[in-house]
Amino acid sequence: MATLSTNIMILFFATAALVFSWFFVRGKQWTELSGKTLVQTLKIATIILLPFLALFGLAELGALTVAGSVLYFAPALIIPFVLSRLNFLPFERSILLLAMFVGAAMMLPAESTNAIAAMIAALFVWKVSDNLLLPEQSTLEDLLPSLIWLVTVYWTHVGGGTADAGVQQGIVLGTLAVSMFLRWVQRPLLHKEDKVYLKRIVLSMTGGLAVLCVITKVVGAAAAMPKIAAIACAGYFLAYILQTTDNYKEEGAVRGLKQLIYIGIFTLIASRLFGMLGVLVLGATMLVATKSGTAQIAGIFWAVKALIQTFIAQYNPNVTGVNLTHSYTSAALYAGFLAVVVFSLFIRDPKDKRLLMVLLLGGAVALPAGSNYFVHPEPTSSMLIAGSVAAILFCTMAAAFYQRAVEGHENLILIPGIMASSALLTHELLELGQGSTAHDRLMAIGALAVLVIILGLVNHFVFSGPKSIEPKVAVTNDATG
Repeated sequence: MATLSTNIMILFFATAALVFSWFFVRGKQWTELSGKTLVQTLKIATIILLPFLALFGLAELGALTVAGSVLYFAPALIIPFVLSRLNFLPFERSILLLAMFVGAAMMLPAESTNAIAAMIAALFVWKVSDNLLLPEQSTLEDLLPSLIWLVTVYWTHVGGGTADAGVQQGIVLGTLAVSMFLRWVQRPLLHKEDKVYLKRIVLSMTGGLAVLCVITKVVGAAAAMPKIAAIACAGYFLAYILQTTDNYKEEGAVRGLKQLIYIGIFTLIASRLFGMLGVLVLGATMLVATKSGTAQIAGIFWAVKALIQTFIAQYNPNVTGVNLTHSYTSAALYAGFLAVVVFSLFIRDPKDKRLLMVLLLGGAVALPAGSNYFVHPEPTSSMLIAGSVAAILFCTMAAAFYQRAVEGHENLILIPGIMASSALLTHELLELGQGSTAHDRLMAIGALAVLVIILGLVNHFVFSGPKSIEPKVAVTNDATG
């Protein structure tokens, strides 16, 4: 499905192998690997996978084409779980996962858009589950590169505009390769204090020039494409700024407002000048941040924004965009915002992380699926957009809203991603809903109620046992030496 040139593939895999080897071998991270919890990990992954297998089974009974995507969903869920519990550090994990998904995308046929959507959904489910079950190891860093890449592949095939898909994929993958390389070489430069940001400016300019070289010499893009390197240069500097503001001892409201303004301005500029390609390049630059924080949250927000745009481009009948004057559409806007507020409250006051996981995953999957069936694509699009905006708002402003730091609240940014993935995978419900009768809708409501009961029973009987003791893994991103 991915159409990459030989040059960009050589550049990416060579960079990935070099950077991974340095951190893994030179940093002696191989000494930290452990397979003691592998059996327990597979058990947990299987338990999480079972309800989704049931959903794919229902799709098979309904003769929906999405049922075959389970062959891609299951491995994309289980393999990251295994890598996480083998004690690979987040940055090392991110490189391994990205290399795996680049290879998978290269082997898929061109019409396998459902397979890409299934892998994206599996990544979101894995990350939410892993972060909630092991909150002391919660991070978004290992998810970001693979998510950016898979969304890029999906976007370029279903709504990527007039530019060549292979060129756009090469630009984003090349930016990810430059980000990995920059992450490696910046270590000695940023080891000491940099009050005037001189080193960060130099690194950002170096990264931008490297992206420019990749676009012109490796990808061989058209004359207009090299301008995207300016977005990459600015994105690298933004990543450093966001990481620095995370460390400032400022009032939560002031820090959150600054970060929101930065993210908003860069979103507007990138999307206005280069569309979703600019947004995805911007997300790829966030990899240079060495600590899980607002930079990774912003990167995932941009990836989700592009993912939502794929749904709008494919299924929204209003070619001018989402019309909020329609009654259902404006109501769905409130519903999307309200859903994120409720999920945020669940994360703030969890009584049980396992119950929280069931509520978040179940709600995020059911809402867009129900919207696809009971209304139509424009309200679903409105709900997804509102959910993503509300998520970035609450992620950055949580300390100000709740007057305290909320453990694991960064996972809220993953919820709109699950919702968008669910909307894409259940797109066949749009046509079924339009031709349904009142009796059919009542049956669908009953099926949703049964699903809720099943999820509750699974949580009560399967997850009610004692929590297993997992080995602690350092969340330090960059090895020394």
